[in-house]
Amino acid sequence: MQQTPATPEEEGTFQQETAYRALRDGIARFDYKPGERLGAVTLCRELGLGRTPVRESLVRLQQEGLVQARAKSGTYVSRISPARMESARFVRMQIEREVVLECCSRIDSTALSLIANPLRQQRAAMDDHDQEAFFEADLRMHEAFFTIAGRHLAWDWLRSGDTDLQRYRWLRICSKGLEWDSIFMQHIRLCDAIAEHRPTDAAFLDVQHLRAMLDERAEVMAEYPDYFESE
Repeated sequence: MQQTPATPEEEGTFQQETAYRALRDGIARFDYKPGERLGAVTLCRELGLGRTPVRESLVRLQQEGLVQARAKSGTYVSRISPARMESARFVRMQIEREVVLECCSRIDSTALSLIANPLRQQRAAMDDHDQEAFFEADLRMHEAFFTIAGRHLAWDWLRSGDTDLQRYRWLRICSKGLEWDSIFMQHIRLCDAIAEHRPTDAAFLDVQHLRAMLDERAEVMAEYPDYFESE
């Protein structure tokens, strides 16, 4: 069956979303560093897109606090806000605790496979010493909890406001390395508690796991002082 060509409006929306995702991911992974100027001409060339979708994506990123427009100067990547990353962690901790409780009541063989897949990916990443792959598999595991609980919209909402937290987490990995065994065992214990319908244990383990996200913030901020806003 021949596909109907996209309308100009649909194509424009697709290009804007492509530019937004590429820039947001680039900011999260420090392809674009805090304080770096984002030149429209350069971005258009790098992304292979026109000025309109790039400009619209920058407006969207500015609304999210990830870039700043300075009069007669240009657009710059925002520095990481300790307040935003702490708020993102706090909100996620409160919501995910309830999500994990729901997982314990909904878990079945199909749901178990949603958890098992990212755990296998984490194990493979450990074997390959691939920190970025482990980081992504970690996120997929937590996303699976929201999917099992029927709360995927809540996950999307949380992710839309947690870039500063994810930027900090990636910096922490670059600075301190990834404590593979410790993190993986935390994940195993948490997933076992869910699989065995132990809601009290699962909620406790999840909160404990998420609370530790910012344990080394002082050391990381001291190592990358130019990347953070002053508290």
